[in-house]
Amino acid sequence: MVADLPSDGGGPGARRGRAEALYTSVVALLTPIAASDRDVLSQLLSEYLRELAALVNGDWDPDAYPFLDAQWTEVGRHPLFIRASEEIVGLALVRDPMSTGSGLNQMADFYVKPAQRGTGLAARAARAIFKRFPGRWELQVHDLNKRGIEFWLRCIEEVSTVPPKTRLLDFQGELKHHYLFDVA
Repeated sequence: MVADLPSDGGGPGARRGRAEALYTSVVALLTPIAASDRDVLSQLLSEYLRELAALVNGDWDPDAYPFLDAQWTEVGRHPLFIRASEEIVGLALVRDPMSTGSGLNQMADFYVKPAQRGTGLAARAARAIFKRFPGRWELQVHDLNKRGIEFWLRCIEEVSTVPPKTRLLDFQGELKHHYLFDVA
């Protein structure tokens, strides 16, 4: 159901505003990524890593993601496409305890294309992933990714009954926020 929320206060036939667009665009569908879609995943990873490298002044090669093939060869890895209206708009690379070896689920990588940000789609996808893989979780966000930090803290607050355990890690000279939390 779509609410009729005209942005200009007009009557029937008035142009519908952003409120409706937000309401209708937040449906997120998660689908497993098959090995046959390796090239599509590789392209999305390159977009994500280029954006991240620009944000953090990174000097790594965005086309050299070291864990690409492990998505289909390592037990406990769950590569997922995030879709909106059947269009692939993002990715989530999840590792369960069989992959991490630590008893934790891990959000290894998560990306939603810029055009879909601010619609609620990323948050819905994250919540669906957390519900699909209940238990103890960890994730890390680069210190310079302020929007990412805000996003993940909001998502964690929605799915965990207690605040996350947080710490700041120095990984090869780069600061990362590490979050540890439980999802029922």
